[in-house]
Amino acid sequence: MVTFADELHQRQGLSRREAALQAAKIRLRPRLMTTITTMIGFAQLALNLGEGADMLQPMAIGAIGGLATEAVVALFFMLLRTDRAAGCGSGKRSD
Repeated sequence: MVTFADELHQRQGLSRREAALQAAKIRLRPRLMTTITTMIGFAQLALNLGEGADMLQPMAIGAIGGLATEAVVALFFMLLRTDRAAGCGSGKRSD
């Protein structure tokens, strides 16, 4: 998402903050769709519903937790980091 925001900043001449917001709006749906479908796929293993799921249950729980954490970090914290970096570069504080 950061790379996409940089491309928007360079190609369309948007400010870094506007480019980051635009990138988040555009990339939110595909990112969430991919993450949620993968989490649903692992849910069967995490809930121990199938044959031999006992062995794979810890891996599925870890994968679901990792995907959820990655979604929050990628979509929200990276946006905040980009916003703060844009504020520091311009001499203004964005508190």
